[in-house]
Amino acid sequence: RMNELKKAFFLYIAHQRGLDDVPELRALFTHFDYRNRGTLSSEDLYQVLVECGIGGLRAERVLHVLDRASDGQIRWTEFIAAAICVSVCRNQAAVDLAFTACDTDHDGKIMAEDILKIIAPPDSAGQHAWKRRLPDLFNELTKEDSAQPKIKSNTSTMSSFGLGRLAASLFPSSSSSKESPKVDLQQFRTYMGKTLTFRAGDGLFAVT
Repeated sequence: RMNELKKAFFLYIAHQRGLDDVPELRALFTHFDYRNRGTLSSEDLYQVLVECGIGGLRAERVLHVLDRASDGQIRWTEFIAAAICVSVCRNQAAVDLAFTACDTDHDGKIMAEDILKIIAPPDSAGQHAWKRRLPDLFNELTKEDSAQPKIKSNTSTMSSFGLGRLAASLFPSSSSSKESPKVDLQQFRTYMGKTLTFRAGDGLFAVT
């Protein structure tokens, strides 16, 4: 299943894109907005999918993925995010723009706290839930480095001579502090650029 964080980035990119870029998608969305509410009713879209030959169960799964707010309404950003997710994986400019928006201190790296400010501002309804779940979701970005061989630091060498313990006692702040994990632009591109293999409905996987 696709990481919820990646889905959030697709929504963010969709929200930032101008309507001029996707006139055909906008025309489709407007065409199926039978009630002229600016949203697509899950009921109406279900009928459209079934009439197009999609089985009932599969149609329900598709709607489950599209309806991110679980309120029975498909909004424009939810619709376009689903439509552009594959193209975004191959659009480096769009991916870089999302990274730059998160990199508010311009140090070339982002952490979970930076992303939280973008996808769930303090005044947003889902801010608390995102704050609780984001650290685990963020590990999807950082795990790329886990397979890389680690170079032993001087501290490891020193500890073999019993000097590591001495250094820790002399400089406790430097040894006890734990820095929040960060990812750079290349890691972010790799994460967002993974090829997507589609399955029915919400069975969506990111594979290399």
